[in-house]
Amino acid sequence: PIYFVLWQFLGCLACGAYVKNYHASTTEQDGINPFWTGAFNAVSAFNNSGMSLLDANMTAFQTAIYLLITMGLLILAGNTMYPVFLRWIVLTIRYLLPRNEEWSDARVTLQFLLDHPRRCYTNLFPAKHTWWLLCSVFVLNGIDTVMFILLNVRHQNNPTSRISSSPES
Repeated sequence: PIYFVLWQFLGCLACGAYVKNYHASTTEQDGINPFWTGAFNAVSAFNNSGMSLLDANMTAFQTAIYLLITMGLLILAGNTMYPVFLRWIVLTIRYLLPRNEEWSDARVTLQFLLDHPRRCYTNLFPAKHTWWLLCSVFVLNGIDTVMFILLNVRHQNNPTSRISSSPES
C-alpha cells in the first residue's frame, strides 16, 4: 500500500505544483484549478486511465518536458515496471537489514520471497524474467522514441501539421 500511495501522492505534488507554477493559464482557460489538473493527470497516469480534465488532454502540455517525463515515470511505475520496482524494493530492504540474529528471520523471509516469487505474489517475477521485462521496456520504448523523432522530422517546420483549434482545420 505504501508503494501505491506514495507514488500517487508525490506525483500529485510534483505535477500539480508544476502545472500551477508554469501552465496555470492553460487550465484556467477551461475554468479548472491548475493544481488539481496536474494532480488529476498524475493519478490518471499512475492508474493508466488515460483521462484528463482538459478538453485537449495532454496536447496543451506538449512542450512541458518536466511534466511529460514525470507522467511517463508514473505510467511505468503504475503498470509496466511495477514488478521491476517491487523486486528492487525487496532486494533493497533485504540488503539494508542488519546482519544479526535479531533480523535473521526477516532476511530469510525476504530471501525466500526472492527465490520463489510466484508462490507469494503474482506480480513478483523471478530475477531472469524481471531482467527480461526491464530490457524489453527499454528496447521497445527506445524504438518508439526513435520512430516518433524520425517520423516527425519532416513535419516540424510544416505549420499545417500542427494541431489547431481553428475551424479551417
